[in-house]
This record gives sequence, C-alpha cells and structure tokens, in this order.
Amino acid sequence: MLTLAGAALALTLAAPVPDLFPKAETDAYLLVVDGVAVSGRAVDVPHPPASLVKLMTAIVATGEGWDPSQVVTVSKRTASEGGATLPLKAGDRMIAGDLLTAMLIRSANDAAVALAEGRAGSVEKFVEAMNAKAKGMGLTATRFVNPHGRDAEGQTSSAADLAAIAEEA
Repeated sequence: MLTLAGAALALTLAAPVPDLFPKAETDAYLLVVDGVAVSGRAVDVPHPPASLVKLMTAIVATGEGWDPSQVVTVSKRTASEGGATLPLKAGDRMIAGDLLTAMLIRSANDAAVALAEGRAGSVEKFVEAMNAKAKGMGLTATRFVNPHGRDAEGQTSSAADLAAIAEEA
C-alpha cells in the first residue's frame, strides 16, 4: 500500500508543472507554491493592480502602532467613495479593526479610505507610506495612488510584486 502511494506521488511530481494551468486566460500571472515560483507569464510587466492594492493597505495599516480598537470618524471624502462600499456616511464612527475586516472581506473601498485617513491623517500621507513600504520591499513595478485599488493614472504593479506583497501580508 505504501509503495502504491509512493508511486502515485512520484508520478504526480514528475508531471510538468506548467501543465497544471494550461489555459490561463490572463495577460500576467505568477503561481507560487511554498515560496517557489512554479509557473508564470509576464511576471514583471506593470498592470493596474485593482483591489489587490488592499493587501498593501492592510500591511501598512497594521504596522507599527496599530490599534485595532482605534475609533475612526468617517470623513466626507470617505463617504463619497464609489465602487464596493459598506456604505459609510460622513460622521460615522467605526473601529479600525472592523474597517480592516470590511476592506479585506467585502472589498469596501470606503473602509480602505477611512483606514488610511485614520492611520495617517490623510490618504495622501498614507499612500506615501505605501510607496515607501513597496520601495523598502524592493518592488520595482509598483506605485500606489490610492489605498483601495480603483483604477488611477500611474497606479501599477506586476505579478511578481503582487506575489511579494501577498507573501508579506
């Protein structure tokens, strides 16, 4: 019985790894298994990162000094955020840990903006911290413009950089 299991494992491991996803319908991707890149396409080409930006928002927001019980007051800017939202209203008071959960689970753009403002005082200062973190991680194709990932001129990342961000998160 053990021999059959060992033979099946050997056959599985002998299969060419790229054949695991022969019809990947994407411009760029990187498949990482246990920290090892096993398959990819155009891994260093910059593309709009979409909501994967929220991973870096989570990393920066939960960095040094993070207090998940911090109360954040929702600004007019936050309340006017479009796309996927909670929706928050100006003047609402939310706990930072709940904003983090809403941002990561519901992909709530308004929660990402509220977190950014709550942690750094402004979206612009928070985005500066995101870009500094990306630079410190050695990410070469990544530049952030907002904390939620909605398309914005100049906001880019690559499959390789996003894999590094996901590993850090």
